[in-house]
Amino acid sequence: MPDDDDKELVFPYGVFALGRSLTILSFFSKRLIAKELQGVNLNKDQAGILILLYYYQEIKTCKEINRFFGYTETTFKNLINSLVEEGYLSLGNNTDIGDCDVILTEKGCAVKKNILKALEKEERLFSEIVGEDEAALRMELFNLAESLKDYDFNKNEE
Repeated sequence: MPDDDDKELVFPYGVFALGRSLTILSFFSKRLIAKELQGVNLNKDQAGILILLYYYQEIKTCKEINRFFGYTETTFKNLINSLVEEGYLSLGNNTDIGDCDVILTEKGCAVKKNILKALEKEERLFSEIVGEDEAALRMELFNLAESLKDYDFNKNEE
């Protein structure tokens, strides 16, 4: 019988293995982006919100932003508040974060190049690791996430 040190850990259920893999990818990605953006004091989640606003000008409210990302209410409020405090965003007339308009400030627009450079580095690293299947894998994971985003956990299942 092999020593415990010789055993390869394998999760017997696909969803657990997928969850573990996604957690590791997310952790790596957040650390890489944070390192690249330390000069502008942004983390990956904050950068994601700014990138969304750069490229989708039709998204104007906090509600629309969080619909895209799916953060918990507390996490989302903390992210928006930090972006406002750092001067990257300002809020419209209604300051209730659940309903307010969001406006990119001059400082928020100025960090676009920094964010894009960090995201391009992340993209290159993942492409080198995953290879030609990277785009297909990304699309599959995106579709999986989109299909689960509105799952009703209160629905009775048998």
